[in-house]
Amino acid sequence: MRGLYRYLSPFTPDQSGAASVLFELGGLIIICDAGGCAGNVCGFDEPRFQSKHSAVFSACLRDMDAIMGRDDKLIAKTGDALESFPEAKFIAYIGTPVPAVIGTDFRALKRMAEKKFHLPVVTCATNGMDSYDKGEEKAYRALIDTFAGGDADEGVFAEKNGQKGCTGCGTPFAGMWGATPLDLAAPDSAERLRSCFAADGVPVVTFGMDSTTDELCRCGEAVVNYVVSPAGLYAAEYLKEKFGTEYYIVSPFCSGRWTKESEYECHETGHSGFRQAGAGTSMHIQEPVLIVHQQFMANAVREMIRASYTKEHLSGAQQIDVATFFNFVSAYAEKGDSMLPGEDDFISLAKERGYKTIIADPLLRRALSGFAGRFIPLPHYAVSGQLYAVHTQEEFLAPVEKELHI
Repeated sequence: MRGLYRYLSPFTPDQSGAASVLFELGGLIIICDAGGCAGNVCGFDEPRFQSKHSAVFSACLRDMDAIMGRDDKLIAKTGDALESFPEAKFIAYIGTPVPAVIGTDFRALKRMAEKKFHLPVVTCATNGMDSYDKGEEKAYRALIDTFAGGDADEGVFAEKNGQKGCTGCGTPFAGMWGATPLDLAAPDSAERLRSCFAADGVPVVTFGMDSTTDELCRCGEAVVNYVVSPAGLYAAEYLKEKFGTEYYIVSPFCSGRWTKESEYECHETGHSGFRQAGAGTSMHIQEPVLIVHQQFMANAVREMIRASYTKEHLSGAQQIDVATFFNFVSAYAEKGDSMLPGEDDFISLAKERGYKTIIADPLLRRALSGFAGRFIPLPHYAVSGQLYAVHTQEEFLAPVEKELHI
């Protein structure tokens, strides 16, 4: 039955993806719920709550307030929250199943709050039913519209207050999109990516981790944008449409990038970031291989495996498929890659294609009762949260590198 999960726990939903993008930007983040969704965001779906601070509030909607659509009550509660967080740089309203069911007008809510509190307001009409990357997409779009003037109608407050951007007022930089803890390998991945791509001589801003609203106001000025997840691709395409900024799809943990024809090429830094095994090394990874993660991460692991094979051992590096439960971009897929609508689809795929090696989040092992091949863990925070979370990128890649004898 589609939608019935017998072995896997629920994946991180869209409201948590939106909150993850907004987490470090210094805003007052209000989850429009009765209390439960905010608890999930803070307690299960955001690893940075263990080490950093963010102002996340629940709207604590009463039944009748929600049913009757009492936006004035929500505005009043927002004022109370601002009293305890007066340094807020903006207000963000994030949707859940409650506003989705009653049809909350987020555009009207945005205008009411901006008029009342004289602060920029970001709204994400998430519904609590979509996957986390859909929420990230909505958050990126709302931030660009509000702070960088992506949409004249959505950026009303910024336009009136001279915050549409500051062209030419700072040093050149490159933007990186889709870099959140829900997409990357480990908490240290964003810093590694910045160091890697800054080797070109231009500093990199990772929008979603370690970035600020001031940097966001200038996102339209980036000399180039890099993308590390399908959610970030949405933002990069929107920025290209609005500002003409070129973008590249890059590996989430090395300095490689892909063309739309799925051909891997080295970045200008002059190295691929992969280490190659010796010619006499006996590879333990047997094909066919299935890699499951967010699509661009899985693509990067596939290239890592292929780069580890010398010409003498290349035959075993060809039958490698990628699958994902989340956004799937066909332009960056190979023949055999697939999107998994549900748990049963994953189980069927593994059985029908007879994979001998599966590289995926350890939680997925529970759904493979008849699988007799090799299972290599590749944690995905949006799938299993803290259960199998890693602290460093080395820890993330260690199981795969061990099999490759790197």
